[in-house]
Amino acid sequence: MLYEKSTLLDLYHLDHHTTVIELDDRIDYESINSIRSQVMDVTKTSSKVLVLDMQNVSFIDSSGLGLLISVMKVMRAKNGKLVLSGMNENISSLIEITQIDHLFEICDRFSA
Repeated sequence: MLYEKSTLLDLYHLDHHTTVIELDDRIDYESINSIRSQVMDVTKTSSKVLVLDMQNVSFIDSSGLGLLISVMKVMRAKNGKLVLSGMNENISSLIEITQIDHLFEICDRFSA
């Protein structure tokens, strides 16, 4: 497993096809540009499975939800998939209430 630390995100390459990004703290208007740039860079790699590990995310706003949808579209366009992992109850409820839960593969904890 390859590990690299970027400014906001921890990134793990499990293999040539699977990348896990650990997101931290808040995904909101103030942090979205930096997070978007880093996550979208990962979508340009050969990974077909992108896992967003959200166990350390305490808050997400509409700009964060928009990012999730954008990343999902990019991954689908390259015949890949986006997996959301480790969401707390509040974020999980928000994704269900906004009726976007069917767009993603969602799991409690990702295992390769």
